[in-house]
Amino acid sequence: MKQITQQEFEGYVRDLIDGKTNKTAIAKKLETSIKKVNYMIDDLAKTNPELFMEFFKKQPYAPRNTEVDPEALAIEVIRYGRKDVAHDIGISIRTITRTIDKLKTINPTLYELYRKRIRKMDKVERKEFKKAVEREAEKIGYDLSPARKSIEDRLNEINEILSKFEALVDSGMTYRDASRKLGYSSNATIWLMYQDKKKIELALETHKKLAAEKRNEAKEYREKMRIKKSGSTQQVSDKSKTGEKEKQDKSQKKDNTEPSKKGKGRDD
Repeated sequence: MKQITQQEFEGYVRDLIDGKTNKTAIAKKLETSIKKVNYMIDDLAKTNPELFMEFFKKQPYAPRNTEVDPEALAIEVIRYGRKDVAHDIGISIRTITRTIDKLKTINPTLYELYRKRIRKMDKVERKEFKKAVEREAEKIGYDLSPARKSIEDRLNEINEILSKFEALVDSGMTYRDASRKLGYSSNATIWLMYQDKKKIELALETHKKLAAEKRNEAKEYREKMRIKKSGSTQQVSDKSKTGEKEKQDKSQKKDNTEPSKKGKGRDD
């Protein structure tokens, strides 16, 4: 395997997030396997949790045999583009096109909006187009896909699925039967969810620790600045007191010398 720095690898991961490369290309550059690249990405949960969580948002687990609502999918594509949606929810652009084609009979209005999205529009037309899309989204009760939910929401979703899976296994079902009962063709997806659960929990825990450290650093900095400011104020106060004392000493010295001058004048 080709040796690279942590920064270089994180650069590859950022390119992966931005869609500029893929795991196969990264594995080829590093002269290693995709499996090893996956392990290295998992290590980011410890070394760079922010980057790992950003990657996880873009590369969530992709449950198999999950029905995609063509109306919600069309709204997603109109808002974010086919490439991003395909990347986020783990299906091909071909599948997206095939699924949305069902709207020809289900929802012709939304289908026309989907087709219109790539046409040139002036500001007024674009504004009306967006309003029409929002009306359709409200009409169908559209909600963001799981791929666009927060990390915490995703963790809750995984926990719910795994709780159901474990309950079925405890009732006497085999792993395979329990997975199929939940809508998955095999238990491989369930094991992926267990892995993702660990990754998310580790990333969240590390992220919280880093946030706490940053808060403590900020608190210490503010305390140092407060002490420094207090010290500066004290110095100014001390200087002011010193100046006042010097004035008093000079005034007192002057008072002490005045009588002798007057007395000397009378003797003359």
